[in-house]
Parts: sequence; C-alpha cells; structure tokens
Amino acid sequence: MKRFAVFGSPIIHSFSPQIYSQLFANNNVDWIYKRILTQHPQNVNKFIEEFALSGANLTAPFKQSIIPFLDSITNDSSNIGAVNTILKHNNKLLGFNTDWEGVLSSLRNYYLKKDIFFDLNNKNILLIGSGNSASSVIYGLKTFFPNCNVNIFNRHKEKAKKLAERFKINYYDTENIFDLYNENAMFPFEKYDIIIITIPNPSIYLSDIIFPKNSILFFANYTDIDYFNKLKQTNKSLILGSKWLKEQAISVFEYYFANDEYCRKVKLTIKDISKELGILKDKNIILTGFSGAGKTFIGKQIAEHFSRRFYDLDKMIEEYFNDSVPNIFRNKGEKVFRKIETKLLSTLKEKRCVISLGAGAIANKNNLKHIKKEFVVYLYADLDTSLSRIKIAERPILIDKTRNEIIELYEQRKFIYFDNSDIIVDSAENSINQIIKELEVVM
Repeated sequence: MKRFAVFGSPIIHSFSPQIYSQLFANNNVDWIYKRILTQHPQNVNKFIEEFALSGANLTAPFKQSIIPFLDSITNDSSNIGAVNTILKHNNKLLGFNTDWEGVLSSLRNYYLKKDIFFDLNNKNILLIGSGNSASSVIYGLKTFFPNCNVNIFNRHKEKAKKLAERFKINYYDTENIFDLYNENAMFPFEKYDIIIITIPNPSIYLSDIIFPKNSILFFANYTDIDYFNKLKQTNKSLILGSKWLKEQAISVFEYYFANDEYCRKVKLTIKDISKELGILKDKNIILTGFSGAGKTFIGKQIAEHFSRRFYDLDKMIEEYFNDSVPNIFRNKGEKVFRKIETKLLSTLKEKRCVISLGAGAIANKNNLKHIKKEFVVYLYADLDTSLSRIKIAERPILIDKTRNEIIELYEQRKFIYFDNSDIIVDSAENSINQIIKELEVVM
C-alpha cells in the first residue's frame, strides 16, 4: 500500500484525488491519495513522515516555500523557481515540476484535435498572471518554442516586471487592464493567438473583458463554472484548467509509477467538476479523529457557522442507553456499544448536517458504508496534543492501556482515519476560522 497527498491552503477544491484515483485504478495499483490542509511548508515534511507518504503534490502557497525543506530539485524546478511534486526516494525528498508539461500537453492536444500542426514559434501569446503557474507557462513555452512572443500583464506590475526580466520577455507597465485600451476603445487582445490566464479568480478580475473570438483562451482555474459557461457562448476556443490539471498529473504519475509503460487514461470534464461541487454542498460533514482531536468542539462551530444541525454520535448513544459512555462499556461491553453505534449512524438520514464521530467509529467496518457516502474530515492531532486535551479516566478504550499500548492504538487508527477521509486537517495548527474558510469553498 502506497499513500500520496496534495498539500495546500486552500485545498478542499482540489480534484487531484479524483484524477489519481483513476490513474491508480487503471494501472491496477492499490494506492491512496488525499488532500491535506496545512499552513506552513515545514509541516509538509512532518505529514510525509507521519503517514509514510511515498510522494506528494503541492499547490499554493507551497510551490516555492517548500524548496528549502527538500534534499534536491530538478533543473526544471530550479529554472521555474517552484516545485509541484515531491517524491520520497531512499529517504530523500526530491522536488519536481510538471506544471509546464501540463501546459504544453494541453495545448498540443487542442491543436491535434483541430488537426493543426503544433508549432507555437512566432505565435503571439498573452499571459495574465505572474505567479508560479505563470513561471511554468513561460518556461515551457520558451524552452520548446523559443521564437514565440510572450507578453505579461499582471495587476501587480512589479511582479510582472520581475518575471519578464527573468525570462527576457515583454510586459505591460500598468496595473489596470483597462489602461491597455487604445483611443478607439479597443483592447489589443486581437493580436494574440493564445491568451493564458493563471490568476486564481478570473471572473472577479476579467468579468468585463470581451475576449476576441479567434484567440485560444487557456485558464489555469477549473472551478469558476458560471464564468466559463458564459464565455462558452461567445468563445469556442476554450481550454480550461481541468485539462492542465489532468495532463500535469499524468506526468507526475510517471514519477510515482516509475515505469514508462502505464495507462494514461483519465476523465475529468467541466461537467464532472460542476456535478461534484454540487454534490458536496448537499453532503453531511463527518468529523473523525483520535480522542482529543477536537471533533465535538470544532463540529459545533462548523454547524453554527453554516446553520446546520449538529450531531455527536457518542452523545446519541448515551441518550439511547440513558447512561454515560464509560458505563455503557463497563456494563454492556464494547460489542453492544458498536452495534448501537452502527444502528444510530444508519438512521441518520438527514442531509446537510455536521456529525462528530467517536474515536473508534470509523474503525468499525460496519460503519464505513454509511460514513464514506459523506464528506469526511480527519481532524489530525499528534498523540501528545490529543492526550493533553482529555481525561484518560473518562475514555474507556484508553483507561486500562499502558502508554505503549496507547501509542500502538494511535498508530493503527491514524492510518484508518487517513485512508477513509476526504481531507486531513491539523486541528492544532489550523484555527476554527481557517477550517471554516476552507469548508466555505464547497458549502
């Protein structure tokens, strides 16, 4: 069993798990891929060790800040100044960048589909944005098509200038895109064969821009669904970020799989993304994690913020027996407790609520068929932090265990939580507001 993850903040919007799950299944490997929310690059290394990850992907804000924490990076990554992939090899963390490959593969596929020879030399290309993705775009374009003409516009012109000087290309010396209109109120988009937009929220900054119908529009973003649907009415030459995401992931998988012979088939359309985002809005949020992870406290805060009903499964069991959890374990036994736990979980038919599970609920295989239907958040906390938050005397599973036995239980369960969750959140590092902000993306 190999485990992989994508790190970022925000990260809940990432469709990398859907892509890699397809790649894993199509190549008959029993591997797992998850999202991890963290705020600091050094924690990427911590989680790689904690969950024995074989590799990882990175999105904002870690593509640059992770570099000092890696043992080495490729020449591509060094020239771009960013990595999007980490591979653990011989206990070393190696950094790669496949974003530029995703850009070129997406454009090549578009040209092939149109039965046009793929040569971008002498093409005029406008790049809107100047972050890590923009660096990858320029690197790929200028490496393979040195005679293409690239111009940068960014709402922070100093960043555009810095990037342009680094790659020896041109940039627009303004921060207001409307300053580029000429005396006839025409925007110089018409001269561009390809317009590549790498900014994160294009609908906010470009909603009033009318793009030329004959230019290829290529977006890094893939979740601004309403904006893209509007553009499709007038611009037929549209490449969305889902293509870029898919193509760069296929290149990443070659590093993970360590074999040139593999199935590259992946399906991810804008309809798939739109459907999935709609489904997420209606799912229950289930919080899992070890004792002391903060499931009840955080769950109540989430429920209140999103005006959802909150259920604490252990409290429901106590109400069922009219007794406390320690007494139920003592008088009825764990087997009876787990049976009622499954029964009560199966009767929760309400949607759009928040459910806090007991620490052992997700380890009960009878519960998994009910849990896996929902959106599962693993609230991670290291063992010492977890134990500092609770009274062991009130935890029937822990009370009779030695320190070593508690460590063993924790080590067993953390992988069960990881394998059966949709996102891993460090409950000690991320504040309530950060967790709520993350969930707002899909609520």
